[in-house]
Amino acid sequence: MCRPDLQFAADNCRRAVGLLALMLMIVPSVHGAGEPENRNGLSLHGEFAIGKEGRLILIPVELDGQVYRFLLDTGACRSGFDTSLRDALGEQQGTQWLQTPAGRKRVPTYDWPEATFKGQSLKRDRPVICLDFADLRQGSSEQIVGVIGMDVMRDCRLQINFDRGQARFLKSLPARREELGVRIPIEFSVDGAPHVVGVIAENVSERFLIDTGAQGNSLRSELFDQLLEQNLVEMGGAFTNATVGGEVQGNRGRLLKLSVGSDTQERLRVARINLSSLGLRYLSRFQVTFDFPGSAVYLRKGEHYAKSEPRATSGLTLGWIDGQVVVGHVKDGGPAATAGMRSNDILVQVNGKSTSDYDHFSLRQLLTSEAGRKVSVRFRRAEREFDAELTLHQE
Repeated sequence: MCRPDLQFAADNCRRAVGLLALMLMIVPSVHGAGEPENRNGLSLHGEFAIGKEGRLILIPVELDGQVYRFLLDTGACRSGFDTSLRDALGEQQGTQWLQTPAGRKRVPTYDWPEATFKGQSLKRDRPVICLDFADLRQGSSEQIVGVIGMDVMRDCRLQINFDRGQARFLKSLPARREELGVRIPIEFSVDGAPHVVGVIAENVSERFLIDTGAQGNSLRSELFDQLLEQNLVEMGGAFTNATVGGEVQGNRGRLLKLSVGSDTQERLRVARINLSSLGLRYLSRFQVTFDFPGSAVYLRKGEHYAKSEPRATSGLTLGWIDGQVVVGHVKDGGPAATAGMRSNDILVQVNGKSTSDYDHFSLRQLLTSEAGRKVSVRFRRAEREFDAELTLHQE
């Protein structure tokens, strides 16, 4: 099963929402499903810089002599290109239904263009889709114009060091595999999506999608409800996120215990959606080495292994539009509403610093850090600016 916010509805792959945990806008990603495996045997090699600590993984892709930033997304079964690159895709080959949380959407498909990574072709047999990634850019504060999915990565070995801010495709694994950490078997669904088996509270096994295109973790709704009745999940707050298909609302909670291999995490924050997944907030605790041809992932504890989960909420959703941080949804009764903020306000400063000094990740960290923390903000409405103080609430 491929990850959430987009799924190919003509097939049987259900998708939910790839969540950015800040109460910012969701970063959408592209997902296909249910098609027979069609592997090209094409591997990649080479290193590239990424953001540290669990920021979205962006890979440089060269197309028509220019370098663009694409989201590297193991939760995406198929790669996709933004509508701004449509002219580089040539003739349209067909259409494909996508199922978003807000409804079905038909998008065009194209043959792969001559896109490369460090001079190596990314071209695969399966067509790419083309859609508008404006919400992805607004929700991430990054100029992302596409997604590289498992159609490209299935035959690759990828190592991600979140502490150094480095990712690299490996030609081969080292002879001493123990240096890579604990080996976890990967199970691939029919569409090529990678999963690992986790054990919840000693006796409940669940397959989790490994999702580098989402920052948060999730549990499928049926299991979430079952664990809630057994007091193995603590109910948290509600969320509102934007996707390419429209606004989506749901609930979050705390999973009291999850073991993957020999590693056990407690009180992980999870969203109740239609899919169980582990995103960057989980993966960035480790140095991660994906051996997709060998059907395994290796996890070695990193510098931020013991980092805290988000514990608070500001009651805001935010988007980056034309260089400004724009307030989307304001939760009734939340810190932002109490401070007098409204939808479409422009956030100008946070704790005395211009919002241009923050990316979405650092702002998320601040606004979900600790209940009771006070955060000073300045926001603009029409031609007036206002100062206010948010007192973060327990989620």
